[in-house]
Amino acid sequence: MELGYKERSYFVKLVAFFGGLALLITVVYLSPMGEHLSAENALRAAAKTPDNWISFFVFLIIFTLGSWVLFPLTLTSVLTVIVFPFWKATLCSLLGVALSATFSYLVGRYFLNVAEMPRFKKHVDFVRKEVERLSFWAIGALRLAPQPPFIATSVIAGSLKLSFPQYLLASLLGLGPMIALGLILGSRAMSLLKEPSVITACAMGAALILIPLFLIAKKKVLKSKQVSHS
Repeated sequence: MELGYKERSYFVKLVAFFGGLALLITVVYLSPMGEHLSAENALRAAAKTPDNWISFFVFLIIFTLGSWVLFPLTLTSVLTVIVFPFWKATLCSLLGVALSATFSYLVGRYFLNVAEMPRFKKHVDFVRKEVERLSFWAIGALRLAPQPPFIATSVIAGSLKLSFPQYLLASLLGLGPMIALGLILGSRAMSLLKEPSVITACAMGAALILIPLFLIAKKKVLKSKQVSHS
């Protein structure tokens, strides 16, 4: 099956995107910069960072772009509470998470928008309609994991043109527990997250939240199917 111009262009962008991302991560972690991205060095740097609005906006940039080089959002939240008073750290974390989720979503929507390819549009529309029924719960569930596939989830949501308000709300709610853990416990949160018992507790807590959410979502889907058939 011969691909049209738009299909070829899309696959070129896809290869360029993932190749560029892999190259960026490799360069960052193999360069001297990679040493500063470790949790210990980041915590030491945060202890020397002044509490001012320039630092606040620098942290927003770190939130927005850090996930693209696998720098955890939870660690960034921990750093904010070391630098700023609690109210400013909370504000910075909420804005930073929203900016990070928005930026990644927009990359998927406008750079990797598979829905724009005529040959796949019908299939993408079908997948999007099916996914949108559970998109809020699915995104929230993926965000609840201690180490969520943040970029993948965001880019896929954008490329499928899922509802942005639902996506952003689900992202904030799903990431909330881990961000709150980082804000409340500060630097202790990172050492706790290295303990298997804490990871297990987080997983169990996520399961206790996800099971009721799954049952609610399933009930909504069944109800919508009944309405559509009636």
